[in-house]
Amino acid sequence: MNSVTLVRKPGILWCLFFLLLYSGPPKFRIREGGAGVTDGLDLALVIQVIVFLGAGIYLLAVRRKVRFGLAQRFALVLLGVFFLSAFRSDYPAYTIFRSYQGLVLFWFSAVYIEEFGVLEHSKWLLWAGALTCFLVLLCIPLNPDAVLEYSETGFPRLRGAGVAETGYIGPLLFTVAMAERTWLRWLCVFSGGLIAFFSLSRAAWLSVALVVLLVSLWRPKVWSVRLSRFAIVGMVLFALLANVSGLIEKFREPPESLVNLTGRPLIWANVAETVWNGSPWIGYGHSAASRELTWDIDPALGSAHSIFVDAFAGSGLIGLAATFILAVTVLGRCWKAACAAKEAQTFVVCALSLVILGLGVIGGDIDTGPYAFVYWALPTSVTALMSSERRLSCMKRANIARFQSARQESGGL
Repeated sequence: MNSVTLVRKPGILWCLFFLLLYSGPPKFRIREGGAGVTDGLDLALVIQVIVFLGAGIYLLAVRRKVRFGLAQRFALVLLGVFFLSAFRSDYPAYTIFRSYQGLVLFWFSAVYIEEFGVLEHSKWLLWAGALTCFLVLLCIPLNPDAVLEYSETGFPRLRGAGVAETGYIGPLLFTVAMAERTWLRWLCVFSGGLIAFFSLSRAAWLSVALVVLLVSLWRPKVWSVRLSRFAIVGMVLFALLANVSGLIEKFREPPESLVNLTGRPLIWANVAETVWNGSPWIGYGHSAASRELTWDIDPALGSAHSIFVDAFAGSGLIGLAATFILAVTVLGRCWKAACAAKEAQTFVVCALSLVILGLGVIGGDIDTGPYAFVYWALPTSVTALMSSERRLSCMKRANIARFQSARQESGGL
């Protein structure tokens, strides 16, 4: 694995595919959750097919060999299970294409990081996140139906579903911007936090708070350590004020509704029971199964609102085990990297891993969009970090050995 400090810059096609794959690309329309399975192709889906096929052909043309680490191998196993589940899917072509999308996202990030390094990947995560957030904001006056919904209290909610879910792009942009030292950092931190707040996603709120807390307690070598301390004080004061005044209840249901996770346990129980009684080992087809099994509960649902339940629905116990092992492996590698160094790129990868896992427990779509893009990039990112830390450790040991040898020779003279 190449060093994370590579200075080689990506060309225009790399940047273009990075932006398109990160953003989805945007569909600029809303459909019911099961429409992708039952309805025919429309222009948005045709564009998506073209982009992913184009990215696959481009990666084949690049012919870059990638040396896979442990986390990447588990990711490949999970993707293999996704493809295998097509044999039980009622919509095998749909399952195969969704699995192919995950493969392209994983493959793209693996080659990109091998070519240009983690720092360059992190930089383009910032640019892609900023552009996606800009598209969401641009749609408010131009195409409000694509990005705005109403919460259960009737308050306008910046959901962003027609472009990308703001509950994901807000925290992800905020996380990367807390470490990047570009001139955009303040704007991106503010935009990411603002979009996360007006997404009215409580998972997004907690993700932003988690990142701020991580910076303040861990104190990595990033510019935002002092900002995080002020932010913690501000968040605590706002939470106390909101609790006393009942402000949050104007946006979302009362905090007591968090106990039932907005009905998710009912969805999970129904999906798990159906799969357990019908096809416990291989599930009913990646991506397609969770859409089918949630139709009777809510036709608008596009998934089971958990990457783990989605994995069980689509790929059974084998897929669930692979998803769990991959998550544990990524977190384990992050812990080792965090113990070895506090560099900015280490913080970004570790913080993104925590945010992705936290959001994935109660949501997340690993086929397309910003969440999926970062999800499939993490196995390669943590592998690159571990490779870099091992290289630095070897260099330190070699320098110490040379110093001791030189000192002994000097003493002998």
